[in-house]
Amino acid sequence: MRTAKISELFFSVQGEGAFIGYPQVFIRFAGCNLSCRYCDLPKNLSAEELPAPKLVNRILNIIKENGSAHSVSLTGGEPLLQADFLTEFLPLMKQKKIPVYLETNGTFPEELKRIGRYLNFIAMDLKISSATEQAAPWHAHRYFLQECQRYLPSQTCVKVVVTEKTGSGEIDYAAKLVRKINSKTPLIIQPALDRSGRPEVSGQKLIHLFQSAFKILPTARLIPPMHQFLRLP
Repeated sequence: MRTAKISELFFSVQGEGAFIGYPQVFIRFAGCNLSCRYCDLPKNLSAEELPAPKLVNRILNIIKENGSAHSVSLTGGEPLLQADFLTEFLPLMKQKKIPVYLETNGTFPEELKRIGRYLNFIAMDLKISSATEQAAPWHAHRYFLQECQRYLPSQTCVKVVVTEKTGSGEIDYAAKLVRKINSKTPLIIQPALDRSGRPEVSGQKLIHLFQSAFKILPTARLIPPMHQFLRLP
C-alpha cells in the first residue's frame, strides 16, 4: 500500500482564486519541484506518511467536526509529485462522493492524465519569471492547460502571481495562452505579498497589468490572496 508525505491536514476557507471564500479541507502534500521567491511556506515543514484509507478517515472526521465543506483541496508543495499515491487515494474519495479541488503549479501534464478523471476542480498556476526568478515553464503550462480541457473545461481556473518587476509582456503572453486554449477560463491576477502581508505591487501597477490582461481575455480578474490578509490557517 502506497503512502503520501503530508505536511498538514486542516480545515479552513479557500483564500485564493476563483473559489475564494469556500470552506475546504486542505491536504498539504510535502515537496515541490519549484522554488518560487514569493512562496509563503516554511522550508522545514515536517511530513507524516499516511496510507490512503487512513487519510480518507481523517478527512471524514474533519468534515464531521466542522459541519460541512465545499471540497477537499490537494495543495502543497506540489500534489502531482505524489501521483502514484493519488491513483489509490482519489478513487476512495470518489466512492465517498467528496469533491476534490487540485491546486497545482501546472508543470506535470502526464501526471494529470493519470488522475484527471477523479477531480472536480482544477486551479493551476502560470509561473512567470519576474515573480519566481526562474525560467517560465511555458511549454509545460500549455500542455497542462490543454489536458485540463479533457477533464474539466468549465471547472478550471488559472492564476498568475505578479510583482513590481512584472511587465505587461508577461501578462499578455499568459492571457493569450489561456485565450487560445479556452477563452472562458478565468485568469486570476494575484499580487505577491511581502512579509507584512501587504502587496508588493503598487495599486497603479496592478491596474495596469490587469487592464492589459483584460483587453486580451475578458475573463481576467484581479483578486488578492485573502488567507494571508485574514490570517487564516
